[in-house]
Amino acid sequence: MKSQFKDIVYKTDTFGFKEETGSWDIELGVPDDQNIPYLNNYVYELIKVFLSAFEKLCTPIEIRYSTIIFDLNGKIEKAQEGEVLIIQGKSHTQIFQELKLSLNNPETCLFTTIFIDCDLHVYIEEPKNIINRNISNSFRIPKAATFYFGFVIEPSEDNEEVLIPTDSSISFETSTDIWVERTLDQLSLHWQDNHYYAAKTQPLLEEALRKWETLVGKPICEWNSRYYRDQIFRYGFKSSNQHS
Repeated sequence: MKSQFKDIVYKTDTFGFKEETGSWDIELGVPDDQNIPYLNNYVYELIKVFLSAFEKLCTPIEIRYSTIIFDLNGKIEKAQEGEVLIIQGKSHTQIFQELKLSLNNPETCLFTTIFIDCDLHVYIEEPKNIINRNISNSFRIPKAATFYFGFVIEPSEDNEEVLIPTDSSISFETSTDIWVERTLDQLSLHWQDNHYYAAKTQPLLEEALRKWETLVGKPICEWNSRYYRDQIFRYGFKSSNQHS
């Protein structure tokens, strides 16, 4: 990913690849209906919401997922981890068709975790003082965003041999600091001014996060950054005139 990212970032730019630049989490709980087909549909709906909210920013590239196959008594028959679907260039309809076909049996097989890796599209204009740069104002940053869904699976209160979902959560993570006003250079570890690019891109991220929260119907409850804890907030990254 890092080598791909360097291909579209110029020496004059003050942003770059940063693992765990920012993540935003929503706690969901679980549906009352514990029927496996219903729970899988619940997962599909959350993915649809993500794709809608982040449509302007994210293009899905790859899905990584884990499943559990239950027997008729609710006990685990088989667990599969690290399965991969390549979805680059596919429509949302095709993505859901492939997800559904990936289930061993939709009546007994449950998605437990899903990661959707996405390319990021960022639309900005270059500063007027940068010359001889014949490039588009559209950056496509490879695999710089990830959506996550996960169930918490625990023993039932009635039968410890039977496992059921007891909680679930979703998150969005970005691994580029293009939206951060003061960025940390990867090599020199010096702080750099990135106000120009941040001012252009922060509204895109904030719009997507606000729409995501509204469509989900539950609040973003946690936000974290490995490098930029003082600049991150509930709906992205702070501009110089924001204080909360």
